[in-house]
Amino acid sequence: LQVFGAACGVDSPYREYTWDTLSLLTRNSRARLQALGMPAHVAETRSRIALAAFQGFIIEYFTAPDPTFVDDTFARFVDEFLLAPFPPPGRVKDQPKQV
Repeated sequence: LQVFGAACGVDSPYREYTWDTLSLLTRNSRARLQALGMPAHVAETRSRIALAAFQGFIIEYFTAPDPTFVDDTFARFVDEFLLAPFPPPGRVKDQPKQV
């Protein structure tokens, strides 16, 4: 995360490395979620959001007075968001049925 933070500076020499690393992590996550049967667009969205959240969880873990709080939040995030059920392809979730 220190390198990622340093990449945020104007004309940082770490910008390209950080972008490549984040892109690789997103691609790997997307591929794993798709292997579980998740549609590509859902897997992409969840992977991008999850990666941003993971960075925040790491910061919280090292700064929180009680890291077990962060562990619990992380576990719930994975279960309730990242791996949450998704609608089958071609079906919009919570769409009222036509009568």
